[in-house]
Amino acid sequence: MSLLSPSTAPDSSSPKWRIFAVGLFLVLLVAGIGLFLIRGDHAPDPVAPDTYSAHVKISDIKMSQAENLVGGAATYIDGTITNSGSKTLTDARVEATFISYMNDVAQKEQSGLRIIKNNGVYDDAVDLAAAPIAPGQSARFRIAFEHISAQWNQSLPDIRVLRVATK
Repeated sequence: MSLLSPSTAPDSSSPKWRIFAVGLFLVLLVAGIGLFLIRGDHAPDPVAPDTYSAHVKISDIKMSQAENLVGGAATYIDGTITNSGSKTLTDARVEATFISYMNDVAQKEQSGLRIIKNNGVYDDAVDLAAAPIAPGQSARFRIAFEHISAQWNQSLPDIRVLRVATK
């Protein structure tokens, strides 16, 4: 005689077990998708530059670092931006790609470009909208980064113009 009689064994064809199994599967599926989205390991969609950005040239890139008041380091990228197009440049968004010691991408950051203007006493970085660049003109710029990966090899990042606004 069997310890389990046919009347006490769980019936695998029972609707309760099927509902439980489907529910458990759905919960695990949603949790897995949620973890994938939250982890952030997947590559971001590449951003293609807009058409006028081909008329905007970046040159004379220099880098400096300074300690801020809370003990962290800020990295500044200075250079020259030239508008070789036929419209006045009023805004520019750039992407900086920092390379690791293993020669792969350590970090990519997007930032708005700020123009360096002398206010009579010192140089100040202002929005490009406050100091637009006319066609055929150049200006000094500055980009500030507060958090760069520890894997960065300290070489100059690659700076690419992504988006511009003109008038």
